[in-house]
Amino acid sequence: MAELTTGLIENTAVLGVRPTVTLVVRITNDGTTTESVMTEGSFVSGATKVLYVLEQINVLPGEAVERIYFADFDAFEFQFTTSSPEIVISAWGKDAAGNLLAAHRVLPAELEEIILPLPTVLNFADFFALMPPDNSATVAPGSDVSFPQDGPTSGTTITRTSDTEFNLSAIGTYQVLFQVSVSEAGQLILTLNGADLAYTVVGRATGTSQIVGMAYVTTTVADSVLTVRNPAGNAIALTITPIAGGTRPVSAQLVITQVA
Repeated sequence: MAELTTGLIENTAVLGVRPTVTLVVRITNDGTTTESVMTEGSFVSGATKVLYVLEQINVLPGEAVERIYFADFDAFEFQFTTSSPEIVISAWGKDAAGNLLAAHRVLPAELEEIILPLPTVLNFADFFALMPPDNSATVAPGSDVSFPQDGPTSGTTITRTSDTEFNLSAIGTYQVLFQVSVSEAGQLILTLNGADLAYTVVGRATGTSQIVGMAYVTTTVADSVLTVRNPAGNAIALTITPIAGGTRPVSAQLVITQVA
């Protein structure tokens, strides 16, 4: 009997909005007989895990089954039990707009202890823009998004050096979350000391919803500088959408948290 798990998935809200709202699970049967998978989903309440999903799924030979589960919790975990080595399981999170945020590892339960625990918050800072009046000019390829206003902060480790550049004074690892409403299809990328961090690229092919990104960034020198950039080489200047979806100025957010 194989037991697989996503491990505990952190989903902490930023300004009242959690990154992941639903978890999509895909179960594929590569074998020649019908197999069953018991799916259990739990969320964390205080020091307790609360079971809220319990479903047995039968998968025909060669069949791929998808399930969409509510996942709007600060932390949650899914576990899968099957007797067949031919069962393949993958999982990924989506936001409220249906955008793919992250693929989650599904590993044997005995390896769960080596999955990284929830990060410890050492320092944090929130920077934001309101449109209007901020980002009134389009952001050209190779240029950075402006976050000229200051939100909550825990101290002086994470500070701004300009409207578009942010100083990470301590060598360490930082969780970086950014969200920006744009009017065009496009991409955003994090840069560190002027260099693109290729693994942080997020984008949208169509539509006018927010572009949302989250990544871990490790610095090796003190006073490293972080930006959110419209990648050089892209053809389109990005319009940071004013009053998106209603009558009030809409925010763009950059939340930086030192975790190590």
